[in-house]
This record gives sequence, C-alpha cells and structure tokens, in this order.
Amino acid sequence: MPPDPRLVAEINGLAYPSIYATLCGDTLYGIPSSELDLRGCHVIPAREAVGLRPPPDSIAGTVHRDCLDFEYCSHEFKKLCQMLLKKNGCVAEQVLSPHVVQTSEAHAELCEIVPLCYSRHMAHHFQSQARLHWQVANGRARGLLYAFRVLLSGIHLMRAHELVSDLPGLRERFVLPWLDDLLAAPEADASVYGPRHEKLTLELVEAAQASALPAGASDEGRTRLDDLLVRLRMR
Repeated sequence: MPPDPRLVAEINGLAYPSIYATLCGDTLYGIPSSELDLRGCHVIPAREAVGLRPPPDSIAGTVHRDCLDFEYCSHEFKKLCQMLLKKNGCVAEQVLSPHVVQTSEAHAELCEIVPLCYSRHMAHHFQSQARLHWQVANGRARGLLYAFRVLLSGIHLMRAHELVSDLPGLRERFVLPWLDDLLAAPEADASVYGPRHEKLTLELVEAAQASALPAGASDEGRTRLDDLLVRLRMR
C-alpha cells in the first residue's frame, strides 16, 4: 500500500532532508489502534553542524491537519548513530519498520548496517522498556501487551539474532495462546499475567547470557556508520 500523501507532505515540509520516515508504535507492533506514530531521521549540513549554534538534534511535534492526527520525531543522523551504538532497540525497530513513508539509498544502506549493531546488551534495553510498560499499564490490556511484546522481541533477538517487532510475527515464533485473550480485552487482571511477565523476563535474562551476539556493535557496523555519516554530512 502506498504511503499516505498527507504524511509524505508533512515529512517534505521539515527543515532538513529526510533519510527515512516510518510508521512505528501500534502500527508496527500489530496492535489495533487509530494512533499514528511517525519516526524518522534527517541530516543537517556541515556548515550548521560545526557552527556555534547547531540546531537541535531532534525535531518532534504533533500534527492535526487535513483530517490527519499523528505524532512525529526525526533524529539527526549523528544522534541516531549514537543511539544505535548505545544498544537502543527502539531506534533499530524504527529504522527497520516495514511501514515506510519515505526512504532513500541511505536508508537502504542503514538497514544493512543495523543488524551489525545488534548485541546481547540490548537485552537491558528491552527489559527496562518492558518494566516501564508494566508499571504504567494500570490494568489496561494494551499496556500489558506492550510489555509482553518488548520481552518477546528481546528474547527472539537474543536467540535468533533477528529483530521481530510485531505481535503477529512473534505469535508465529512463540506458542502463547493467552496473547489472543489480551488482544481481545480492553482490561486485564495484572495478577493473572504477572507470573507470565516474570517468566518471560527471566527468559530474556537467560537468553542474553546464552546469546552468541557480541557485547557491543561490531567494528564493521561502527565503521560503516561513521562512513555513512561523513558522506551524508559532506554531500
């Protein structure tokens, strides 16, 4: 399905050229929702990057226009690289989201580099995100789904070295029938799902300990990110 031209128009209206823009959030996770969450990356020219007053390294906001409501955030490419190298799983998911609004040759190259940045320490990111979602769920099934999705994504990454972010894809890889109950219910009893959350948290810890992934991004990944950043900055 082609991207919504209204989203494309908003991306083209940003102050700097976009490397990519993808839909993330519920759209990426496979959770029914009317909310749109747009994530992207842009490059500021070298003249502005080295000046005394460099622009903010992220552009974010909320758009309510033309019968369209969405939140967006675009990181400057150097910041995105630094987040990837700090084992930020969210950024990796955003880059690799199949729901592409805008792309480029640089985006295609970045998609090749991201798996070179996978590490077993990314498990800490998934674990902390799952803990946060669980704490703020307040009995909402959707909140619990966020927590379980993050844990399952982390476990699968540790074991298979593959990043799967959507619940339909994760349900193909994990036999967990109770996930369907959560998807169908607006509210959920945290006391019922608490033991399952604890079990998956432990599985993530054990999967990370046994993972063949390196401790940090590979040297090749770092080198290719640096090379791409310099080329984009100097073009």
